Amino acid sequence: MYRWFFIKVEIRCPICSTTKKIDISTKELEKIQRGLLAINIPKSVVCEHNFVAYVDSNFHVRNYCTTDFEILVPDDQLEIQTPDIPIHKMDPLLLKINLAPSILSYILRGIFSKQKIIIVSDKEFLIPHLTNLFEYIMEDSFEMDLSITLEQNYIDSSKNCEDALIFYGNKIITNESSDKILSEISIEEDIIEKFMSEKDLQTSLIILKNEIKKAYHISQDFIDIIKASEAEKKNINPKQAIGMLEEGHNIKISSEYLEFLYIIIENYFGIDVPKKIKKVFQLYLGISYF
Repeated sequence: MYRWFFIKVEIRCPICSTTKKIDISTKELEKIQRGLLAINIPKSVVCEHNFVAYVDSNFHVRNYCTTDFEILVPDDQLEIQTPDIPIHKMDPLLLKINLAPSILSYILRGIFSKQKIIIVSDKEFLIPHLTNLFEYIMEDSFEMDLSITLEQNYIDSSKNCEDALIFYGNKIITNESSDKILSEISIEEDIIEKFMSEKDLQTSLIILKNEIKKAYHISQDFIDIIKASEAEKKNINPKQAIGMLEEGHNIKISSEYLEFLYIIIENYFGIDVPKKIKKVFQLYLGISYF
């Protein structure tokens, strides 16, 4: 007779960094042979926050994700699920082999900047995998105007693609509006590096999706801070504002990440960040552009 037992796993809240060891039954291992368990952790189990912890078959925590909703389960209980990732529809290994990291990074920048994007491929078998990948990683965050087409189809209709940012093999064909937003992509490169370097394929997809969702929600919170400052006609306290963003999303806001947020806010959300606000943050972070 198989006997199950409990293993203590240290969980850290991605919002406030509170840590606590929780018991997870080895019975849950039956749900996965590879990949991850998604553990929905409600308020009061670790701290006052809801979040999701992703645990592998060795009971190692691989990633965390904050939630936009309250996890409704009985007090001091966990909801354990197997993440619903249609990995057979978007083979990450196939994508990693066939796509250069730099191209993926620029595609992200195009999506974050609300550009019309066309990916031209000479490999028909790759198209459904690419389509499902971008639909999955952008779910519940960025909307996109992205199409993937075969090389011959693009050649036949290239005159209708002048307003698009086009990825043709390892070449990028820009348009007038995209030139100005394709300069510095260090944050996108960091996101793609996390995806590429993760050996577990399911985990790599979860990490990629979570990083994108995090960027989306931080941008929204930053917009709220800017709007509140303008409504109250008060100067933004950069230390307080950055502290709120860092604490709320478990991230270090560097000067590069701040510029990354400006790109999203101004190009995706269509909200101009006033120069006086940029200057306040530049002075606080020690950035010199002038």
